[in-house]
Amino acid sequence: MAEVRLDRGHDGRLQAWVCTAWDRIRLRKCADIVQDGFGGEARDRVGGADLVFWDFMVGAELVTVLLEQHVGIAVIANSKTPSNEALVREIAEHLVLHAQL
Repeated sequence: MAEVRLDRGHDGRLQAWVCTAWDRIRLRKCADIVQDGFGGEARDRVGGADLVFWDFMVGAELVTVLLEQHVGIAVIANSKTPSNEALVREIAEHLVLHAQL
């Protein structure tokens, strides 16, 4: 992807899609960048065959890195607050520009 694709989930939370590929190597790369580049603290990881959710506390904000098979990888806001959505956009833009996904 050359740019972040933004949409909203069924619950209205921002989803910033950064990659149309959906392999776990790229997911791990995204998670490492959130952890190392943004000081994210891994909180929870739920994995299945089709979906993997990885929650990170970045400062006072909770964000999720999601892998969905046949869809891609996204950074998801965990609230509809302007600060949470701004952080999701910042992380997603950084991933598209620097992660070489």
